[in-house]
Amino acid sequence: MSEACDDSNVNSNDGCSDDCLAIETGWECLIEGSLCVPICGDGLLKGYETCDDHSKNSIGCNDTCDDVMIGFDCSASHPNLTTLCVPICGDLKKV
Repeated sequence: MSEACDDSNVNSNDGCSDDCLAIETGWECLIEGSLCVPICGDGLLKGYETCDDHSKNSIGCNDTCDDVMIGFDCSASHPNLTTLCVPICGDLKKV
């Protein structure tokens, strides 16, 4: 049996499973032995991401998924841990 990833720990929910046999959904592990990083633009809210609107085109959430754009609300969570950014109504900004 070979490892699919190795992020230098035996913790789950950080990109690499606790047994190193699987890269977890919503993550990518680019460099063996280093921390895995969330996949920005996949619609899943993981790790340091504060928003992920299923796009990398800055429609409510910036292209690194760590900042909500002015005039948008990305706090509406869905059961599958996705967020959908929507314009804020009544804020005097047309976006």
